[in-house]
Amino acid sequence: MTLKALKTNKYYFNKPAFSLIEIMAVIMIVSLGLVGTVNLAVQNIKAQTLNEDNLIAYQLAQEALELARQIRDTNWMLGNNWLESLTPGRYCVDYRNVEILSINAVNDCPLSRDGNNFYFSPSIDDIADSVPSNFSRMIEIGSGTSSVPVLATVSWISRNGGIQNYTVATMFYDWY
Repeated sequence: MTLKALKTNKYYFNKPAFSLIEIMAVIMIVSLGLVGTVNLAVQNIKAQTLNEDNLIAYQLAQEALELARQIRDTNWMLGNNWLESLTPGRYCVDYRNVEILSINAVNDCPLSRDGNNFYFSPSIDDIADSVPSNFSRMIEIGSGTSSVPVLATVSWISRNGGIQNYTVATMFYDWY
């Protein structure tokens, strides 16, 4: 078709169509929607990472309290003083070894992972094929005669570089 034929053909000029401005507006709206969706996905990944670290910290703190309970219960079963080895102070504990190690702060008891991804304290029980983790853990035992407060604190460096802490508290009682 020639240019003259296009000018005289009303078929092409009377049909509604999208202008360039309309197309650019649609592209901008779709782009804003995609940016919002990507931002939501990034925030979801950050929240998932934070939740995962909090869950691990909670379980490590619970394990520390259970290890201290094991020492108390073993003392009872052996007929020893229930607070033997549980004098007031701060300690590093590990499930591989019943011994507790006196420390000054939570960072003095870093945790590593073994080949099975179990967390342990190389300060107490060193394993050659271990991988350092971001977590540190300690228990703090208070003073008392018939009841004793026990705190388990887990500290870690989050993926954004900030230091996070998780603390669980309980009371130990002399049942006899």
